[in-house]
Amino acid sequence: MKIPQVIQIQDIVIQSRIRKDLGDILGLANSIKENGLIEPIVLTHDYYNPEETATDGLPYIKLVAGERRLTAMKSLGMTELTHATHYIWRSELESDDPKKRLLFSAIEMEENVRRKDLSWQEQVEGKAKLLKIMQEIYGFPTQGRPSETQKSGSMPGFGINKLAAMLGESNVNTSADLELASLIAKVPSLKNEPTREDARRKFTSEAIKVLVSMKSTPKPIDESFASIYQGSFLDNIKSVPNESVDLIYTDLPYGVNLDVMDKHQNSEYNYKDSRGSIITILEALALESYRILKNDRFAVFWFGFNYYTELLSALTLYGFEVNPVPFVWLKNTGSTQLPLLLYANSYEQALVVRKGVPRFIRPGQKNSAVFPSETSKLHIAQQPVQLVKKFIEDMTLPDGVVCDLMCGSGTTGVAALELGRKTILFEQDKAIYDYAKMRIEDTIKRIKGA
Repeated sequence: MKIPQVIQIQDIVIQSRIRKDLGDILGLANSIKENGLIEPIVLTHDYYNPEETATDGLPYIKLVAGERRLTAMKSLGMTELTHATHYIWRSELESDDPKKRLLFSAIEMEENVRRKDLSWQEQVEGKAKLLKIMQEIYGFPTQGRPSETQKSGSMPGFGINKLAAMLGESNVNTSADLELASLIAKVPSLKNEPTREDARRKFTSEAIKVLVSMKSTPKPIDESFASIYQGSFLDNIKSVPNESVDLIYTDLPYGVNLDVMDKHQNSEYNYKDSRGSIITILEALALESYRILKNDRFAVFWFGFNYYTELLSALTLYGFEVNPVPFVWLKNTGSTQLPLLLYANSYEQALVVRKGVPRFIRPGQKNSAVFPSETSKLHIAQQPVQLVKKFIEDMTLPDGVVCDLMCGSGTTGVAALELGRKTILFEQDKAIYDYAKMRIEDTIKRIKGA
């Protein structure tokens, strides 16, 4: 039988399969449309059994692996599939070609990771292994803008976004599981916890100290990617040249005396942030922010309403154009000290300010966004990476510089680096600084493919 190089999608036979939940087909279809098909489906050519059908001896094509990808391609209106681009034959995976053997491993791993009978430990470790295999095949994602030739085809490399699309889940879930897999590799005792959430909560201040201590000899961070300073930004900000930053993104303390509050249920670190201590730094914050920010750029300051007037005044005094209507982040959680008296706080707010006349990279955005809260926190103020990425993508171009004057656990830096930006960070608390520095080191290592 002559094996065809182009087949009709309607001729593929899908036999009864265990998988019923195909996940986010629309997201996968959009990924295929934008990036091309990363992992081809696997087919086999066979013959009908004469005892089961009247079409004795006629060849037919059967799906072996890739039902989600096949369904997504159908949803895009595709009618023909090309060999090596959209599909491969099962017999090809039996060759001695190392890349094809890796592809076979990836196909098996992808099928296994989506099984519902796996433990959470097996799922998160499986995702990490699958990402590693796919990056061995396709390389790491490139930074910067796509070239003209890339815009019409697949962007090179394989990263978290493509892995999430492959598995039919959100980027947030995939990122969280990959981070947890990384923590398990460094602190194996986390595997003993009954759930993902328990494992994340177990990642306490003691675990952080263990992780930091495991770094044999501290190495300086590659400054072509990031700079991180330990201590108040007031002590170190002079190291940043005038008009050298493309975006300032800072989550200010909320000034509600958190030192007298109970620890957050998912957070080990707390901190003091009395209103008075914040008021005293606002003018210096505004002055230095305006100095280091390039002209025609944005700055974002998350804040507490009990010093809103003072913050607005300081930013205006030192030259910023301020929209007094805050940007609102809607969370999936709420907290209050007085549940019988006050509604639980389920959002946070930021002032978006301007130096000069900047323009959004992605115009027409709303002044609110919905992102789930971080499930594994070092302290109460830790934001999700995806929230920070939204502002970076709205306001900066690749190779821009993003600065966080109070970086906490380093989320701003991680988001900036993953999007191909450079970052400058400041953190006062030594323990939090140590962990932030480690996160930045790990992110740079991952980006460089080390």
